[in-house]
Amino acid sequence: MIRMTAFRGLIAALIVVFAALATAAPARAAAPNIAKVNIRKIAETHPIFVQWVQDTDVMRKERQSKIDENIKKEFNLADDFKVEDLTQEQQNMIQQYLYMENQRFIEEMEPIREQKLVEVENDIIAKVETVAKAKGYDLVLDSSVVLLGGADITDAVIAAIKGQ
Repeated sequence: MIRMTAFRGLIAALIVVFAALATAAPARAAAPNIAKVNIRKIAETHPIFVQWVQDTDVMRKERQSKIDENIKKEFNLADDFKVEDLTQEQQNMIQQYLYMENQRFIEEMEPIREQKLVEVENDIIAKVETVAKAKGYDLVLDSSVVLLGGADITDAVIAAIKGQ
């Protein structure tokens, strides 16, 4: 009988000790609520980026048309000329001219491209923050660095961008 009473007393004492430790121990931080997004997919569907690609294609076609006209004029070529009809020297000169025009186009477009990318990036970051906050996520990672887990909020971010 004494043993049982001592055992019950020991159990009661342990319960009190565990309860005291539980309330005295610092509260553990909850695991972060993590989400992931596919930044590449978001950027490729972003209206600013889509418009930029369309505008660039139009400009490239217009420029190519002017280049073709300049080549025909410079070498006195018919509209239906064939590359095989050109001398090696003419082909080399045309190739050099095309290279220089391509470089010029790239140099002209680079500052505009950089500006568009910054606009797209800033808008994506703002929308990711908005969606993450609304859904209660503490951390959002690009899906390219996530192997497993994390809720995918890519479509919600795209919807937020298109909803502007």
